[in-house]
Amino acid sequence: MVPPAFIKAIAAYSWLSNSASSAMVEVDHTGIAEALAADQECGQHHLPCTLSVLQLKGILSREVLHLVNSTAKGFWPLLASSRPAAVHMEEQAGNILGSCRVQGCGAFNQAQSCECNYKCVKHNNCCRDFSITCGSRMHGVAKGTCAGKISMHGFGGVHLLNARWNVPGESAGPVHVYGSHVKPSLKGRTYFTKICNGGKYDPENYIGLRLLGKRFSYTSDVSGAGCGCNAAVYFTSMNKAKDVSKCGDYYCDAARVCGEACAEIDVQEANMFAYRATLHDAGDLVGWGAGYGGWAPHTQVWNMSEYGPKGTCITTEKPYRVAVDFPAHEGGSLKEMRVSLSQHGSKCDITLTVQGYARMAALSRFLHAGMTPVISYWNSANLTWMDGQDKQGVGPCHLKKGQFEGRSCAE
Repeated sequence: MVPPAFIKAIAAYSWLSNSASSAMVEVDHTGIAEALAADQECGQHHLPCTLSVLQLKGILSREVLHLVNSTAKGFWPLLASSRPAAVHMEEQAGNILGSCRVQGCGAFNQAQSCECNYKCVKHNNCCRDFSITCGSRMHGVAKGTCAGKISMHGFGGVHLLNARWNVPGESAGPVHVYGSHVKPSLKGRTYFTKICNGGKYDPENYIGLRLLGKRFSYTSDVSGAGCGCNAAVYFTSMNKAKDVSKCGDYYCDAARVCGEACAEIDVQEANMFAYRATLHDAGDLVGWGAGYGGWAPHTQVWNMSEYGPKGTCITTEKPYRVAVDFPAHEGGSLKEMRVSLSQHGSKCDITLTVQGYARMAALSRFLHAGMTPVISYWNSANLTWMDGQDKQGVGPCHLKKGQFEGRSCAE
C-alpha cells in the first residue's frame, strides 16, 4: 500500500476504486517532508503513486488531475460530477503544490514550495504558473504587446503580437512596426496573428501558413548585428499548441525555450557575418541545416568573401532579399528547403539547400497543416554554434565559447 505519510500530503488526490467517498483526504502540511522522504519507497509499489516529489515542488494541480486521470480511470468522473468539490480540491492542492493563482503575486512566503515574486527568477524557485499569472504585474515586463499590422502579399493583413517573456522570468524586448517594416529590439519576439485582441494569446489566432509547395519572401537588414547576435525569421507549429508554455503565450520551438517543444523551421538565423537555415522536428535541438558559420552540424555552402560586410554577392551592410521555397515530391512530401539571397546591384545571388533530413515526413505534415511565422532578435555568449569556427577553423567569428561582444548587437 501507499505510505500513510504520502496519503496525508497529497490532499484530495488519493483514490480508491471501490469507494467514491474515500477520494477526499484532509490536508496535512506537516506530511510534506515525510512525503518527500517516502518518494523512493512510493515508486517501488505496484499501485500508482498519485503525486511524486516533482508535483510537491510545484507542478500545477490541473496537470496532477490529468496524471490521476491517466493512471486511475474512474477518478476523473467523480471530479467532473462535482464541480464545487473539484474546485475545492484544486485550491487545497495549490496551497501545497505551489500556485500563484492560489497564493497571489508579489509576496515572499518561505512556507511555500515555490514563490510568486520577481526575485524568484533570480533564485530559480518560481511557481510554474508565475509567468502566466503574475507576469503582467511584475516590474520590467514589456508593455503594449500589439505591435501593429502589416500587409503580406498573397495573404492580406497580418497583426504582430509581441511576446511578454523572452525566456521564462526574463522580460522580452519590444518589437515595433513602422509601415511595412518590422523592427525587433534585442530580446524581442513577435508572432503573426489574425487579430490582436488586447494582447490576448490564443493559438487559434496565430496564423498558420500552409507552406508546402510554396514560397515565402521578405527583405532582411542585419546591419549592426555583430558576432553573438541572432536576427531570426522562422516558423513553428505554435498555432497547434495545446499547452500555454512557461512564457504564457503558447510559444513553442525545437529548443523548448519556453518549456514546450514543437516543429521549427529556421529560414534565417543570421548576423553580419553568418547565416544559417535549419529544419527541426519537435524536440530535435540540433536538426539539419546549411549556410555559413559555426560548428553545429550543417553543410557549409558560402564563405566570408561571398556573404559579409564586404561580401561580393551579399554585403550585409545593406538590406538583402530572402526567398524560401518548400518544393514537394509528387506524393506530397517535402523534398527540400531552398533559401536564396539576392541584393539590388549585386552580380550574384547565393543559394543554400537543406535536404536529406531524417524527419522530412513529420515536417511535411506540419507544413501542410500550416505554421506560424515568428521574428526574433537575441544574443548569447554561446552563439559560436552559429557564427564561430568549425573543427577546421573555418568560420567568421573568432570568439571562443563563453566570450561575448555585448556592444555588437545594434538595434
